[in-house]
Amino acid sequence: MFLSAPERAGASEPILFATAEPVKGAAVGATTPVEERMDMAIRRAQRWKALQDKPNREKRITILNYNNPPGKGALGASYLNIFGSMANILGTLQRAGYQTGDRLPTENDLASLLEMSGRNIELWAPGELDAMLAHGVAASVPVSKYKRWSAELPAAFRDSVNKEWGRRSRRG
Repeated sequence: MFLSAPERAGASEPILFATAEPVKGAAVGATTPVEERMDMAIRRAQRWKALQDKPNREKRITILNYNNPPGKGALGASYLNIFGSMANILGTLQRAGYQTGDRLPTENDLASLLEMSGRNIELWAPGELDAMLAHGVAASVPVSKYKRWSAELPAAFRDSVNKEWGRRSRRG
């Protein structure tokens, strides 16, 4: 609950840095720090401070959009105007000194962009990936290169990904 509640309240990246361990005969348990996680929390606080001190024009921001179920018709979030919201966010960022390009995209620009390149492609949509590749809004990575990248990952992480998703690929 201590990890999920902050996420639901809008906080991100919660870190478990201590545990409550039962103490025999006591109504309240002992709090035990998890040293590796404490170090992680300290490093994160240092990075947040460095980001706060960096000029806005040097910061990089990612805006995520929700696309589930996959496809062109599912670009939305509970019937909210995501394109209008994104346009407003970009305008606010531009006024705050962030680099947003020479011309801010309109809602229609954003809708077209996301319909072409900001969505999940399913197997039941033949030709969609090829169209995205042809328009230069997606990139294809050879399996051999992907396997090299995978081999360079920390072994524990790579093993956890392979355990969850398997080692097979659709194209070789």
